[in-house]
Amino acid sequence: MKRKSLFSAVLAFVMLSVSAGAAAAPDPATEAQLPQAEPAAGQYLADTGVITDLLYLCGLPLAPEGGGDPASGHAERSIELDRTGERTGKVVYHLSGKTAIINAVTGEEMSFSQLETGEEVCVIAGEALMLSEPPQGHALVVLAGLPEDGAYPACRQVTAVRRGDAGVSAQVGEDLIYHLDPEKTKVVGKYGLDSLKPGDLVAAWYDDVAESYPAQAWPRQLVIVPQHAGWLEADETEIRINGAPLDLPEGVTPRYEDGELLLPLRSVGEALGCTVTWEAARPDQVTVSGPEGLSYTLELDGSLVKAVNRIVYVRAACIIGQHDLFLAQA
Repeated sequence: MKRKSLFSAVLAFVMLSVSAGAAAAPDPATEAQLPQAEPAAGQYLADTGVITDLLYLCGLPLAPEGGGDPASGHAERSIELDRTGERTGKVVYHLSGKTAIINAVTGEEMSFSQLETGEEVCVIAGEALMLSEPPQGHALVVLAGLPEDGAYPACRQVTAVRRGDAGVSAQVGEDLIYHLDPEKTKVVGKYGLDSLKPGDLVAAWYDDVAESYPAQAWPRQLVIVPQHAGWLEADETEIRINGAPLDLPEGVTPRYEDGELLLPLRSVGEALGCTVTWEAARPDQVTVSGPEGLSYTLELDGSLVKAVNRIVYVRAACIIGQHDLFLAQA
């Protein structure tokens, strides 16, 4: 792709975006970890390929955590990738201030300016790609400096965290547990084991996997990449936000309908620091307003919100989307 056409594709993407979160350990098996990055918990994809273009779209602000190239000021950063894995063809990935660029051997953080055209990288990204030519998406992690043997870390999403005297156990996806010992697991980067929470992405280096269900591994090195502001877990009797149980009124509990989790809106909203308002003048609406200008109105039409025995319930997917939460395993 010519630089001008890549710039046009990136600009179109940005404009559209503007308008539009352990079991007992048996002996490790001798079978080594597959030397490849894996999609994280079925929600992310891994694309390996060669960088064919790098672009700063100057003048656009980065997310608060981001930096960009100091010489460019604020910039939207993008890479064009010629994919060499299961998926082929070119794709453009956009990097925000939250995108982690990691050396695939050492785990050390890298800057965008250290990436080079012609270099092979692995990009961990959301599955949803913009239907353009070439397709475009948001990069969550870029693994650079890939070793020649292809044995770069697996990237997965943490779905549950358990802490104990022996260390931390992290469920990643449905079929694997990482056992993380502060004395044996080297945690690289700005986030330590004490900050690990459900919803985070982790890049893990390990050699063996124990043959159990779920399988178990003991990473020797780990990088934590936060993705959400917090997490929520619930079953039919209890709701926890960031690990703390909610004090629910008598008779108010989560419920399931057609396999989908419904949460009591007022209890959850107020626990998140919001005000939940219903007015007789607008009986078919409820408004949630919170800190930093957060405000949204929901229709009591049964699609997202419904009243049951005078209690207003909302679909969990709505709450976690509005408040950047991860729905963790209860």
